[in-house]
Amino acid sequence: MIENAKLVFDVGGTYFKAKFSQQDAIGLIDGPLTEMEYEITIKGIYGEGSFELMDTIEIVGKMPRDGEDLSIQVNPTKWNTNWEKSSGTVMVKFWGGDYDQIDPDTVKMVGPGAVYEINSDSWNLTDDHLIVKFSKKEALGIIPDPTPGDKHIIRITGDLNGSSSFDFEYVVDIVGSKK
Repeated sequence: MIENAKLVFDVGGTYFKAKFSQQDAIGLIDGPLTEMEYEITIKGIYGEGSFELMDTIEIVGKMPRDGEDLSIQVNPTKWNTNWEKSSGTVMVKFWGGDYDQIDPDTVKMVGPGAVYEINSDSWNLTDDHLIVKFSKKEALGIIPDPTPGDKHIIRITGDLNGSSSFDFEYVVDIVGSKK
């Protein structure tokens, strides 16, 4: 909660528009994920009365990279229902601390509710990152009943040379034609 924050606002005939810093807003969300929507509530006093405004915000763009922490990026983040016929790949890029300690053969993509999981097809280790590839067809298969317009959280899991493990969450959008 941001209390006594300096709030800039505009008032018109039929609207009240509140403005506040992006840093303050994102700081209120515990573990924000890109491509996810969050409900926010703004409460305050205006004139003789009080108000409570509710809205939904979506975190867009890439979250800041921390050079010390192990990080991932899934590409693409929009998964098309026509992938059932695709021979392409979904790539997961790892970078930051200990990326070179990942055992690529243990990396898995796990669907919502941990009902389905798949192993990677191939991988490539370079001087500054690791890329692990999954079949698009198999990736779409870990989402139960993929419906255009839905968002799902997938997990990327694996081991760091047997000494510890990692478990990342990533949001994907389902796009394409309705069946």
